[in-house]
Amino acid sequence: MKETHLFVGVDLAWSPCNSSGFVLLKSQNYKLIPLLWGWERDLKSLFDFLGNWDKGLLIAIDAPLVVPNKEGRRPVDAEISRRFRKAEAGCLPANRKLLKGIETDTWPEKFLQRLKSFGVSHDPHIKRGKLERKAFEVFPHPAHVILF
Repeated sequence: MKETHLFVGVDLAWSPCNSSGFVLLKSQNYKLIPLLWGWERDLKSLFDFLGNWDKGLLIAIDAPLVVPNKEGRRPVDAEISRRFRKAEAGCLPANRKLLKGIETDTWPEKFLQRLKSFGVSHDPHIKRGKLERKAFEVFPHPAHVILF
């Protein structure tokens, strides 16, 4: 039985009043097996599970992870919005002003810092066949438009 990666999808909530959603899938013998999923404000179940996982780990996070701009929108958000505006799949702006005052553990930068304690790097470059522990930003709405 060959175990490779644990695949994790996280939809981070931006308010402490809302829950974040997550799903964990284990790759085993070329099949994906659901292990854990749910909605939580503090993602305790997710972090408890990750603390016991010592193999490959790929985490796709639906939230802006790098927000250097004080106002306006990030160039990537503007480009996605330009390309998918007609399909109503554009991005909301992400900037420091909008993030001000959000101090929960699910705030993207704090979330990434917590993942680093599990040996996870913030890096979208994944090498085929190599067990890696990486997290990266995703915005699934345009993919839904293309696929469906």
